[in-house]
Formats: sequence, C-alpha cells, structure tokens
Amino acid sequence: MAKGTKAEQRKRLLLIVLGGLFAVVLVNQVFFSSSSKPTRKTSNSNTSAQTPPTATAPQTGTGQSAPPKATGQPEEVVAILMQDLTPLDLRRPGISGPVEVDKERGSVFAFWVAPPPPPVKPPDPPPITLTGVSPATAVAGTPRKVTLTIVASTLPEDAQLFFDSGLKPSKRLNEHQIATELEPGEYAFQRSINITVKSASDPKMFSNAISFAVQAAPEPQFRYIGRLGEAGLFELMTTKEIKRLGRGESIMNQWRIDAITDQGVDVTLTQYDIKRRVPLTEKTR
Repeated sequence: MAKGTKAEQRKRLLLIVLGGLFAVVLVNQVFFSSSSKPTRKTSNSNTSAQTPPTATAPQTGTGQSAPPKATGQPEEVVAILMQDLTPLDLRRPGISGPVEVDKERGSVFAFWVAPPPPPVKPPDPPPITLTGVSPATAVAGTPRKVTLTIVASTLPEDAQLFFDSGLKPSKRLNEHQIATELEPGEYAFQRSINITVKSASDPKMFSNAISFAVQAAPEPQFRYIGRLGEAGLFELMTTKEIKRLGRGESIMNQWRIDAITDQGVDVTLTQYDIKRRVPLTEKTR
C-alpha cells in the first residue's frame, strides 16, 4: 500500500507541473501574440486592411534614413523589425569596382596549370674554338698512318690534343694549328672520334669538340666464279658481265689481282692498299 501511495503522489505531482507549464504557454500566446499584431482600421468606403505607417527617423547627412530604434517591450521590437523592408546587402565587404581575374590561373573554374619555368641561361662558349680537321675522314682498314691537322681560333702555348677524352701525342704548329698522326689500329673499323684541345696549365682554357669520321672500307663488287688456266673468271654484280683476267690485272679499275687459286682470289684496293680475299662461288643464272 505504501508503494502504491508513493506512485500516485508522483503522478499527481507530474500532472501539476505539466498543468502549470500549459498555463504559462497559454497566457503567453494569448497576451503577447495579440499585442504584437498590428491593428486594422476599417473605412466607410471599403473594407480593405491598411498597414500602419512605418516609423521614420530624422534624415542623416548621407541622405539615407536610419532604421527605427525600439525602446519598449519585446513585442514592439519584433513589430519594428517586421516593418523594416530594406533589402539586404549581400556584396562582399571591402570590394569595389570590377573583380580582377587571376592572370596566372585565368578562370576560377579552370584547373590550375603551373607557369613555365624561366629559360635556362646557355653556358658560355669555350675559350678555344676548333673550326676544322684535315683530312675530315679516313677509310677503315687503311694500312698506313694519317697525319691530322686541327685548326683552331687561338691555341695556347701548352695546348694538348685529346681523342675521345684520351691524351693524344701532338705538335703545336702555330697559333692556329696543331697536328698528330693517326695509327692504322686507331681507325681499323668504322666509328666517329671526338677531338678536343685543352691547356696543360689552365683548366679554364678548353675547346669545343669536333668529330673525325672513320668510314667503312669498300667491298669488292664482283664474284669469282671459276678458273680457266692461269686466269680467273669474274662476274660484275652491277652489269652481270663476265671477265677473264689474270694475275696483276685490275678489276673495275680499283682492285688489283694478286693471286688466283681454285678456292679464291686475293685482291688489293689500290687507292687505300686494303686487301680482301674473294672465295670461289658458282655462277648465278
């Protein structure tokens, strides 16, 4: 019974509190809501409602009217705020005039592109300028030395010659020329040799690089197709002409016949003293 009585007392207390809150809300709605609504005046001529005149304030020095100030009750503040129909200023503060476009980015809706890097200053030209080499080329396989002469703008007294970054024995002929000898083994195959000049005492005195070209040796343009006595039969590749030639004679005015055997012939390219062995092949039809 005691437990039931306590529960009933709590329920009654809760109902009293809820009733009090309801009464407070009801009084607030009735009195404050009715006093905040603007009154309507009816006219004898028509029944349309007229809104009360908006409160005005004295004109300021800028020509704009200041908003009305409320000094009364909260309902008066609400009524005055409802009467203020001045449009809101949604512009960004502190900005005047047209908006400038970001020149680096362009449109604000475009993806950002990094500006190009500044141009790199080209290096200063070398103090020594090589202008040429004589002769300009050599044929690979030539069994003799070749004297090269390198021409420059100005050569120091202690100028040194380099082939592919390797020191090459040389002789300074004058202020503009330096010479060296190219051994047969140094141009035995086709390649390009880079030539530079440097001062032995001053590392700042160096030159640009020039190339010396080693060309491939020409090959015989004929076939050895048979032997007839002491002579050999040769077929020219370009014209298919058959020639009978003996030892010591020349083929195509370029190749000298040194020996003829049943297996092949030995020939020499007279212009460069380059020797070749041409094996015996069957005549093509």
